[in-house]
Amino acid sequence: MSKNERHPRRSRKRLKIVLGLKEATSMLLLLVVVKLSHNGCFDSATNAPILANILLHFLAQGRLETEDAAAICQGAARVLSEEENVLKIKGDITIVGDLHGQFYDLAKIITMTGDMKDNKYLFLGNYIGGGGFSNECILFLLAAKLAYPDNVFLLRGNHESRFMADLFGFENECMQKYSKTMYNIFLSTFNRLPLAATIAGKYFCVHGGLSPDISRIEDIQLINRFREAPSKGGMCDLLWSDPYWDVDNPSNGLTSQSEYYTPGNGTFDLEPSFVENEQRGCSYIFNFACVKHFANVNKILCIIRSHEVQDDGYKLYRAHPNNNYPALLSVFSAPNYCDTFENKGAIVRITNDTLELKQFFCSPHPLVLPQMNAFSWSLPFMADNINAFFTQITEGDQ
Repeated sequence: MSKNERHPRRSRKRLKIVLGLKEATSMLLLLVVVKLSHNGCFDSATNAPILANILLHFLAQGRLETEDAAAICQGAARVLSEEENVLKIKGDITIVGDLHGQFYDLAKIITMTGDMKDNKYLFLGNYIGGGGFSNECILFLLAAKLAYPDNVFLLRGNHESRFMADLFGFENECMQKYSKTMYNIFLSTFNRLPLAATIAGKYFCVHGGLSPDISRIEDIQLINRFREAPSKGGMCDLLWSDPYWDVDNPSNGLTSQSEYYTPGNGTFDLEPSFVENEQRGCSYIFNFACVKHFANVNKILCIIRSHEVQDDGYKLYRAHPNNNYPALLSVFSAPNYCDTFENKGAIVRITNDTLELKQFFCSPHPLVLPQMNAFSWSLPFMADNINAFFTQITEGDQ
């Protein structure tokens, strides 16, 4: 190059690129949001969801095609609609409490316990709300129900309703990741979820608790569950009620009666009593006498429920005087709930006549900003700087 020739980069006129906000956003989303293909989502021979692919794809923060997500929901809804209000389950099983959109902890539970193809699972509800990955949680579980209907059992929690879904941000998450139509499909699917389950005729499993309108398990079969969760009545109570925890629970094992609650004094414990649940704003708090009465009438050993955060991931109620076995067990499977509570998570494993509690800590997960994704949050900053960035790379040295 002669000294009279000017370098092309130096002779180029100043070029200012103005990139619109919409175009910039679309470009970034194309780089980040990866959708699993239909053939990757469904087995071509059986048309069943391929759980391993869906699990890995969601762990990588991918999404499904909206049509495939809808097909999973609608297929699972058909299976759920054929089930009774109260499931009758036999055999060894893992019971999982609230998940609240903590998909990475759900993945840990499956790793701890085993493939759904070979192991039975009962989930007690509250799959959505709080954790930022509610779509992934509910879609994976519905896909599992569709793939292995005799191994995966899903109950309804109080969050599986239009009111709670809207209140805790599930609608916004659906709008970000899928569509309003998809949100309504989810809500329709929630209305198909069973309300309770029995395991080997010994354990009664439910999301919330007992109801003054329900004395016998058979009474639950009479409820019309195919609707939005009501604000009162037996169905409401199954989803919303809480036991009366009258003293701190010293127990973290099932070995000695001395580790369980001891009966308290006062009229609250003398007869079955349901008190309005002022903290929840609906349903009731029920006492130990209610638990004993329900267990005696239905000839069950223990009530297993979720619905409340527990520091240790679980909490044992008083022992039933007839068998010295905890009359009620509360389990919560979302460790460090909302990235705030610093609680452990727990699951229940029932094998033959043995009940085992397994605790675990929270799993690392991507940061989820409240009511928005990272790109939505960063757009104002990007708009201020993206023109300067593209100008710099096109101008070169001055």
